[in-house]
Amino acid sequence: MTVWTRRRDDVGGIQLQVRELASEGPMLVLLHGLGASGAVWQGIGRRLHPTFRLLAPDLRGHGESDKPSAGYLPRDYVGDIATLLGHETSLPVHVLGHSLGAVVAALVAAEQPEIVRKLVLVDPPFDPLRPREHIAAVERLRHARPGELERYLQGGQQRGEPKMGDLYVKALAELLRAAADGAFQAALHAEPGFPMVVAALPSIQAPTLVIAADPALDAALGAEAARAIAERCPRGELVTIRGASHAVHASHPREFAKAIQAFLLE
Repeated sequence: MTVWTRRRDDVGGIQLQVRELASEGPMLVLLHGLGASGAVWQGIGRRLHPTFRLLAPDLRGHGESDKPSAGYLPRDYVGDIATLLGHETSLPVHVLGHSLGAVVAALVAAEQPEIVRKLVLVDPPFDPLRPREHIAAVERLRHARPGELERYLQGGQQRGEPKMGDLYVKALAELLRAAADGAFQAALHAEPGFPMVVAALPSIQAPTLVIAADPALDAALGAEAARAIAERCPRGELVTIRGASHAVHASHPREFAKAIQAFLLE
């Protein structure tokens, strides 16, 4: 049986909610995207366990972690995760980040190479040319009348995104509403494409897999940008999953898990 445990970890005055799926395998740390929580990995965990021991924290301002009034720059998240991993005795570990989580994962790998064994960046928001209106829309609808956020998320099919099930939409909307306003405001005011993070990619020593969503849909990376990001990582490689939405792990879990296992186990 796949049973996640939960605990609270202090990372320097901030308490993070941490989910863990124990096994004898190597550790894989899973970092979620903006507005989500570690709960989004529970489904894909069934495909990655027991090959890997899974650790899925809620980033500050998300899920059940503390929500300070300020402190939502990439470096704030990086400090939390580096401190969290400093509590582990099995370093280095594999680190996977999706969207905002990929920003954090990339900086952790660049600045603390002794922590990261292999790195997976899932549809990182490193393309300044891709649309960003979705973030502003979600931030506005988080505070709208009940049901409006759900209708927007379900309407993704009209925006060229794969259809999401009703239960998934309901759970995602609850997570988005629970996230700190500061996290969304920081994302809205971030420089498009996170150029300071992209500039750090050449210093990443760990083998790096970039998993790109379908650029014809709501991917954070266009086709050219995806290739360029993988090439900027000294030991980078690229896998593009056709038909996959930005939330690759939700829309194409089988292909997602297969790509991760092939990369981490080689």
